[in-house]
Amino acid sequence: MNDTEGRARLRERWLEASRQVTAAVLSGENFPATLHLIAEEARSVSGANVGAIARPSEDDEAGEGGEIGEITVSTLVFEVIASPDPEHDQLANTTVPVEGTATGSAFSSGRPVVVRQYGGYVAEQQGGSIPETVKDLDAAVAVPLIVGAKKLGVLVVAKFGEQEPFTEDDVEMVREFAVQAAVTMEFARAESDRRRLAVFEDRERIARDLHDLVIQRLFTIGLGLRELDRPELGGFVADVDATIREIRNSIFSLQETADGGGFRSELLRTARESSAALGFEPRVGFDGPLEAAITGQLRADVLATVRESLANVARHAGATAVSVEAVVDPGGRRLTLTVTDDGVGVGVGTPGKPLRRSGLANLSRRAHRWSGTCTLDSGPDGGTRLTWTAQAR
Repeated sequence: MNDTEGRARLRERWLEASRQVTAAVLSGENFPATLHLIAEEARSVSGANVGAIARPSEDDEAGEGGEIGEITVSTLVFEVIASPDPEHDQLANTTVPVEGTATGSAFSSGRPVVVRQYGGYVAEQQGGSIPETVKDLDAAVAVPLIVGAKKLGVLVVAKFGEQEPFTEDDVEMVREFAVQAAVTMEFARAESDRRRLAVFEDRERIARDLHDLVIQRLFTIGLGLRELDRPELGGFVADVDATIREIRNSIFSLQETADGGGFRSELLRTARESSAALGFEPRVGFDGPLEAAITGQLRADVLATVRESLANVARHAGATAVSVEAVVDPGGRRLTLTVTDDGVGVGVGTPGKPLRRSGLANLSRRAHRWSGTCTLDSGPDGGTRLTWTAQAR
C-alpha cells in the first residue's frame, strides 16, 4: 500500500468515526456518553493510548485565558478520559490552567497544539500525583472543539514514547474530526436541553391539572362534609384537609426549578441530598407562610437542623421511611419542624423529654438561639420523632 492509499484509508476511518458519533447522538445518546464516544473514537483511530476531553470549569473565575463570548475562562476540567488502562480514570476531573498548558493554549488560540514529553508536563503540572504510566506519554495533540465563535473545549490524544509521533497528516485529521465532533456536541447538548424542557413542561401540566381538577374537587367535597354538620364526619373532613395539603406540597415539588431560591426549594433540595445515605428519598411537607417567616440566619439554622437530623436517621435509625414537616403558624411567628422516622426508636421513657443526647446537642443549641425547644420522642407508630421549634419573629 503506497502513502496515498494509506492516507485515503486513514481518512475513511476518521469519517467512519464521525458517522458513529453522529449516529449515536441521533439515536438518543446523552451528552456525557457522547463526550466519551468522541474521546474513544479519536483515541482508537489515531492509534493513541489516551483520548480525553477538557471543558471550561463551571466555577471558572475571571482571569487570563480564552474567552467564551464575554466570559473569560482560566481553568479547564478533563471531564472524559478514554483509555484501556483503568488507572488513567484517575485523571478524570483533573483541572488545568488555560495559561501555560498545551490544552489551554489550544483552547485560547483556537489552533491545534502538538507537544512531546506530554507525560512529563502533566506530572509537573499535577505535582506528581498521577499514575506512573501517564508519565510515559510522549507525543500529544490538543485540538480545540469550536462551533462558530463558541469554544466548547479541547480534544487531546497522546501516545507512549515507544510509538511513532503524530505526523502532520495525523494532526490535520484529528482537527477535522474535532470540527465535526464539536457540531455533534452542540447538537447533543441542545437535545439534552430540549428533553429537560419537555420534562419541565410535563411537570407543569401535571401540577396545573392537580390544582385545577383534583384540589378543587376535594375542596368541594370538604365543604359538603362540613355543611352536613355531623360529628362522625369530622375525621373525614380532617383527612380531606390533610390530602389537600399533601397535593399542594406535591404541586410545589413539581413546579420547583433548579434555580429556585425560596425556602421551600432549599428544604426540598436539602432533604433530597440525604437520599444516598438513607437509601430512599424523604417525604417533605410544609404549611403556613414559610417564605416570609424563615429568612436570614434562621433559614440557615433550619436547613442545618434538617441536614443533621436526616444524617442521624441514616446513621442510627435503620429506617425505611422518614418525613420532614415544616409548619409556620398563620401569624408567621412560630416555626415547628418535625422529623419522623420508622426506625428502631430511641427508647425515651417520657414523651416530650428535653433533648440531652450529646450527638444531638447542636440541634438543641440552634433551637435555644431562637427561643425554641428541641425534643426527641417515640413516633406515633414507633420509630423516632424529633420536634424542633423556633420563634420566627
